[in-house]
Amino acid sequence: MLTTVLGAYQKLPDPALTSKILGSTTSLLTTLTNPLNITLLTSQLLAAPAIWATHALDLQMCLRIISIYNTAAITVLKQAQSNDSNLLGYPRRGGGLGPDEWATAVVKGADDKSPRWRHVLAIAGVLLGMGGQGRRGLSRGLRMSLEGALIMAANLAMEDPKEGFFVGGESTLLALNHTFDLLSEQAKREIRFDLVLPIAVGAMVGPSGYEMGQFVGAIDADVRVTQDNKLDWPQSSRGFLHLKEVTSRPLVSSMGPFSRLVAYTVEHLQSPKPEILHLVEQLQKFSHELLNQWRHNKLSTIDPSDLQTQLTPETSHTTFSALFQLLKSAMFATVVILRSVLGRVLIDPQLATDAHAASLSASSL
Repeated sequence: MLTTVLGAYQKLPDPALTSKILGSTTSLLTTLTNPLNITLLTSQLLAAPAIWATHALDLQMCLRIISIYNTAAITVLKQAQSNDSNLLGYPRRGGGLGPDEWATAVVKGADDKSPRWRHVLAIAGVLLGMGGQGRRGLSRGLRMSLEGALIMAANLAMEDPKEGFFVGGESTLLALNHTFDLLSEQAKREIRFDLVLPIAVGAMVGPSGYEMGQFVGAIDADVRVTQDNKLDWPQSSRGFLHLKEVTSRPLVSSMGPFSRLVAYTVEHLQSPKPEILHLVEQLQKFSHELLNQWRHNKLSTIDPSDLQTQLTPETSHTTFSALFQLLKSAMFATVVILRSVLGRVLIDPQLATDAHAASLSASSL
């Protein structure tokens, strides 16, 4: 099957075959017995035209790559634990490789055939699988080495102007977001937070995130007034389907941890002045645009206490409720980030000046 999968990697992108290719990859990662083949498989996957040579490439695909290595790592760890406890001589499960040997083979496949941001995805998946939810699958030395490799690859990806924004930079943030709580403080200190922040705020309010509130403006055309004078926004409408797509975006669906990552970034910037001023400016633009879109929406005319009487049951319980949850996530994320900004203003001499403190505080409010 290895030869078949490697051949499929070299073909032109075909959405109908992508899931099959990735499923076969996960299976191979957990059953191959030769570490060299695991290295080869990873190297070819991270450079595969069938996966990456498409204009439709987005963070969903990047999340799937993380998921592949996460799932494979969990399976390899369980296989190793089962084999270690096998006292009756049953056939060994899986490929027979130990967690350290397997993880090392994977990381060796993150080579110069593929850009560094894809390396971040694979390493993040391994760390999640071996160390997430309290698992201790790797030796301490290898765990530290993988954390260092993750941060080095992330920094290099963000430094490279060809990789630093859009899918490359945002996928790096996606990987950091999913692994951040697993990283040691020593590893976190090595992150280039000055590179993280501009990419993060762009990802949050841009096309991969809340798209400057444009999803709110798209709703109004779908809202109709019924014969009994209630507002109806059906689930089948284009605006609601788009809202669901926004909600399911990898960064939006994990906005709680992501906002905490951005807040941590603000707190640990070495030279915070230009980055924080830009951050607050972007959040202010986002808030103004979101409010403007909302004011031009028929749903904004409904008092919260009158939802049951002014909206149809489907609108009240389903579509409007989903919109409210998405808007609430945006508000909470903004509050978390601005709280860290105000904390920096209080302790940082560059930001506590008369020229900046008042304006930053006013903008935050």
